Amino acid sequence: MDLVLLYVLTALQLGDIWTTQYALRNIKVANEANPVVRKRMDKLGILVGLLLLKVPFIVLIWTSTLPMWLMLGLIAFYGYVVVNNTRIILKHR
Repeated sequence: MDLVLLYVLTALQLGDIWTTQYALRNIKVANEANPVVRKRMDKLGILVGLLLLKVPFIVLIWTSTLPMWLMLGLIAFYGYVVVNNTRIILKHR
């Protein structure tokens, strides 16, 4: 079960990277809501800024033992993020 949750959370991270960079590059009204991520992207570019934050997070979740409640919470949160990004992309196609 824990391994399945790790794969789901990793897939959501990849989905967040893809949907965020796609929306920011192709949709004029799209903006990054997270000020930390936005600052990195402004300085380093969209993809590099995202990867510098997401890759260490992915490594952390794979090398740490997270409690079940935290894994489920992260999955719920990033599930919302990816769905919201996708909604914005589809709305402004």
